[in-house]
Amino acid sequence: MTDISSARIICGIGSILMLLIFIPIIGIALFIAGIILVAIGIKRISDALKREDIYRNYLIYLVLGVIAIVIIYIGIIGIAIRWFTGYTRPIPRISSPNIIRISLEVIIVLVVAWIVFILSSLFYKKSFDEIAKTFNISLFSITAIIYLIGSILTIIGIGLILIYIAIILQTISFFMLPEKIEIKTPSQQVSLV
Repeated sequence: MTDISSARIICGIGSILMLLIFIPIIGIALFIAGIILVAIGIKRISDALKREDIYRNYLIYLVLGVIAIVIIYIGIIGIAIRWFTGYTRPIPRISSPNIIRISLEVIIVLVVAWIVFILSSLFYKKSFDEIAKTFNISLFSITAIIYLIGSILTIIGIGLILIYIAIILQTISFFMLPEKIEIKTPSQQVSLV
């Protein structure tokens, strides 16, 4: 028997911290701490099951998510520096062609980040689908689908609400995990205790 109760608690607490993102000043730090805790918990689950694909997919999700955020920040800051400080050329006058150019550059940056975020969500879904299959907890799959749909709809804003709902469901899902598991065969069949 393998005890995964600590992984269950770590993931649950991490998910709760992720939900606190809206707290002024410390919300983002709590979210980051939460996502790190969830990653640690998923690593423990993955190790207990001897299924490194679960953690690997979650890790790819995290890396691609960070890349999407970096694309947004670097892209927007780069556009601002180039257009408003005269860093690469004299300060442009705010005219219609300049506004159109700036708008197009911002749109391109956001679309590229959005595509990377959707790719990230596909790996989140892979990881959570495997957890759902292994533990026979369909709420993990439902969470992953809502998260993926949310990431697709972030381009119009409503997706952020769906992602928040997915994180709520993620929290519930982790607390539904059993405390102990028993791996029966080399083919990784799991008995829940």
